[in-house]
Parts: sequence; structure tokens; C-alpha cells
Amino acid sequence: MTTHAAETMKGQEEEYRVVALRDVYETTKNPRRHFDKQEMADLTASIAQKGQLTAGIGRPDAKGRIELAAGARRRRAIEALGLASMKVIVRPMSDQEFLDVIIIENGQRADIHPLEQAEGFKRLLTESRYDVPTIAERCGRSEQHVYDRLQLLKLVPIAQDLFLERRFELAHAVLLSRLPREVQAELVHIEDDGYAHGELWSRESVSDLFAADEHDQQRLKPISPRELESWINRHVRFSIDDETVPQLFPATVEAFAKAEAAAQKVIPITYSHQLHDDAKDGKVRTYGAQSWTRADGLEESVTCDRSVLGYVAAGPRRGEAFLICVDKKKCEVHYGAEIKEAKRKEKVRAQAAAGDEGAKAKVEKEDKSAALKAKKEEQAKAVRMRAAGPLLDAVKSTIAKLSDKALVAWAWARVRDGELWRHWDSPLAKQKTPPKNSTELLRTICLDGLLDNHENVSAGVERSFDALLDDAESIGVDTAKILKAAAKDPAAAKVPVKAPKQNKTASKNKTAVKSRPRTVFMAPMQPSPELAAIVGSAPLPKTEVIKKLWAHVKKHGLQNKKNKRLLNLDAPMQAVFGAKPVISMFDLAKGMTKHLSPATP
Repeated sequence: MTTHAAETMKGQEEEYRVVALRDVYETTKNPRRHFDKQEMADLTASIAQKGQLTAGIGRPDAKGRIELAAGARRRRAIEALGLASMKVIVRPMSDQEFLDVIIIENGQRADIHPLEQAEGFKRLLTESRYDVPTIAERCGRSEQHVYDRLQLLKLVPIAQDLFLERRFELAHAVLLSRLPREVQAELVHIEDDGYAHGELWSRESVSDLFAADEHDQQRLKPISPRELESWINRHVRFSIDDETVPQLFPATVEAFAKAEAAAQKVIPITYSHQLHDDAKDGKVRTYGAQSWTRADGLEESVTCDRSVLGYVAAGPRRGEAFLICVDKKKCEVHYGAEIKEAKRKEKVRAQAAAGDEGAKAKVEKEDKSAALKAKKEEQAKAVRMRAAGPLLDAVKSTIAKLSDKALVAWAWARVRDGELWRHWDSPLAKQKTPPKNSTELLRTICLDGLLDNHENVSAGVERSFDALLDDAESIGVDTAKILKAAAKDPAAAKVPVKAPKQNKTASKNKTAVKSRPRTVFMAPMQPSPELAAIVGSAPLPKTEVIKKLWAHVKKHGLQNKKNKRLLNLDAPMQAVFGAKPVISMFDLAKGMTKHLSPATP
């Protein structure tokens, strides 16, 4: 069979040929670079058994060889089998027509990777000068499909590599591609040892912890796309300037345009009571759920003449925009009762100032009521802090009694939430005696992660106490009974947040003993010389070490301004954290623990 295809094609539009394999080559214009090994093996086996059923498509070059537009996988399979020729439909094509075949016809194949299809669409935009509607029409796809594919090219290199390896799905890739590059890198980050720190990853299963093979212990899989979207809503602040907004939030773009035309104020809001630190903007107030009222007439709301445009900056319904009212001093429609009460109080106080005895009595009564309310709130907080120790004791004893099945179910729910198996340096992990069996190992891990999660309870952090209550109730601890017992102590309101000093009467007062923060958190620890350069050389509880480290971070402005979850380390901090220039907040606690040892009595 002659290889001079160009000569035999003169005057012909298309010809079916069997061409010597040495005269057929893959074009460099094909964006496809990734060939799945298993799919290639299946194709090779199919050609070996049935022969080449579908011809490739190519054009003759100036030397008479055939440049393939479609059929690169078939050529590789034929070459692997040692065959001498392949079937090709040869047709004369201009560069424009050739590129159309490569991108459009190949793009119809189910096995084309979305990233490679994206590269093809980009070439049609830049080389063929097509616009998105034209590409969509020629490929038989929607415009949104083309936009989504092009958006994939904004994935950071490590995310593209992982996507090509099929480590996560297309839905994950689309969500990731809409994020800032530094957030993408943080989400997909995997440590060199194979253990994941990025929020995209979760453990394959609880049973992996007991795998004999080390490689099996390091298997990772992504959280679900819905979980990733939820994480993005909580952690990534919405910005109208993001280039993906017009495609994702067209109604919001329209609302912003109308507000600008009407010179209407625009303010960020959230349905949450508190934003995650990652989603906060230190320069702009974000109005929480109790600070605004919907005012566009939708979802059972009523309109008013004092409304402004609010957009959800983070949390549920992130990116939505609608009219809201925040004028609690003047809007009678939404805040009439509050305004009326404020006027009443102002009038009474004015009368009292003028010497009205009845008004004075009312003011005195209201002040006493407010003081009593504040006192009760302080007492309630003190009761919760007193209950922390007994709650942790109850959790520990309950976990010790749980069956394997209950332990797995309870622990796995927290693995999915990212609460366990990230604190390998906590005190229980350092125990010298190894677990006797898988049950004891699982129990230790559950308790280990839980205690490390709740170390801030002893420092008086309210949200930590709420989380402890949830964990305790989830394994059957009678939290109401413990809180009731703590409330009966008459000294509850006076109990300080920090650990009380031990006194001679402590042994006689069992309640006082229980109220002390757990030793596991408050035991004095000796800092290493590197850590001592920051926190001092005196033995300190772990909670105090954390406070001093954070004081150092704030004093020297080490928190990353764009991503508050990252810290830019100075020289003293780098000495503690292995000369790393940047670490995450999780690494702060992890690295600190390595520089602490039990203080010598």
C-alpha cells in the first residue's frame, strides 16, 4: 500500500484508506493528553479480538503522511499490538476544518476528559475565533456547558492533576474552579506522607485505620459535592466582582445594577448568627440574622420605604440579593414595637430626671430587672463551666462502655464533620501502652479526638461548651442531670473560668473537685527552648501556651490578610514549626504540642 496519500487524494473530497502505521502520526494540535490505562487496555483487547471497527480521521501533509485528527487511542492500541497499518478516512482539510474535527468530533466522545474538552474549547475561541454560542451550537451543547468547561481551566495546577487522575468528580471540579486560587490550593492540599489536611478530603472508611498495609491507611476520597458546596458557603465570602457571578447569580447582578442606578445602599447580610472567621471582612459589617428583616414583599415579608439592598455574603443562600430593612430606629413597619418601647423608656427617664417620683420608681425597677437578667446570665454561664468537668467525665465513662458498632457509628459521623483524627498529638495519643485490640484502639481514638476538640471548654469558650453538650448527648449522657447538679451549687456564680487553686478544703468538697478543669488540659507543660523564646520558659498549661502564641501572632500581624486560616511565620515561629514560612491554624496547635513536655515536679 502506497504511503503517498497526498498524491492519490487530488480531486477527491474523502477516501477510506488502509495506511502504513509508520505514515500515520498524532497531531500536536490535539488537546487530549491523558489516556486512561484501563480504557486503553480494553480498547487494545477489543482490536486484538475484533479488529479495528472504526476508522480514524486524518488529512495528508506535504510529505504524504497522514496527520490524525481523530483516532489517537486507536493508533496507540494498534501500535501496542504490533500491527503494521490502520484504517483512516483521509480528507483534505484546512487548519480551521482540521481543528473543528479535533475539538468538536472528539468532544462528542464519552471518554474525553472535561479538562481536555475545555482546552479544545479554548482553542476554538482563540484560534478559530468562535464565540461561546457558536461553539455550543456546533458541539450540540448548551452555552452553560461550554462556560463550565472553560471555567475548569482556572483550576490550580495541583487540582488539575488530581482531577485528571480522577481523584474527585466533575461536580467537585466545577465548584473548585469558581474559588480564589489560594482557597483551591488549601482545599485540595495533601501532605507528602499521604495524609490530607485539605477540607476536600475525608477518610475512605473507619476500617482503614486498622489496615495492615500502610498505603491502604492513606487512601483518601473527597467529601460529596453537596458537602463541598456547604463548606464554600460557610467559608468563602461572596463578591459581586467575581467573574463567575454573572453566570451563577444573574438575578443578583440585576439587583446590584438597579441599586446602583437608584443610588440605593447595598449591605452584606447573613442568615447565620455568626460568620466563620474565613468569611469575615474586617472593614465592613455583615448584618447577622437578628439585625435585618426581609422587605421585598416575598416569602411573607412586607415592604417599606426605608429598605436597602442586602446580599447574603456567606452561609445559607450565599449570593442571593433582595430588599431588606435595618432601620430599627425609624421604620414603623418592621420595628414599630421596638420603637414604641424605646420612646416609652426615653419618656419615663425624662420624667424621672424632672423629679417625677413615679417615673423614678419605674426607672429603678427597670434597672433592677436588667441587672437581675445580667446576673442570671452570668450565673448560667458559671453553671455551664462547672458542668464541663463532670460532662467530660461522663463522656469518657460512656465511651468506655460503647460497643464496636456504636463506636463506629458515633465516630464516623464526626469524621464526616472533620472533628476527629486530626489531633494526633493530644495527651492520650502519647500513652506508652498500645491498645490491646481494635476495640480499644477505636475507643482511644474517639476519646482522643473528643478531648482535644473540647480543650477550650476549660478556657470558658461558650461555643466549645455547646459542642461538648451535643457530643455528650449523642452518646447517651444525661446532660440535664449534670447541669442540674451544677446549678444547685450556691457558689456557681462565683466560680472563675480559670482553674481554681487547690486548697486544703478541696478534698472535703466533692463538688469543688469536680469543678476544676481537666488535668489533661491544665497540667503545667515545659516549653522547649524554641517555644520558650515566644511564651517564656516557665511551665504553663496548654491553654495558656495557645493564648501566648496567639498574642504573638496578633502583636506581629502574622495572620494572612487574604486567608485568615493561614499564618505567615516570623523567625521565632519558624524555629518552632520546622522553618515553614506559612502554616494553617490547625498546624499551630499540632506543632506547638511537639514542643511541650510534662513539667518536672
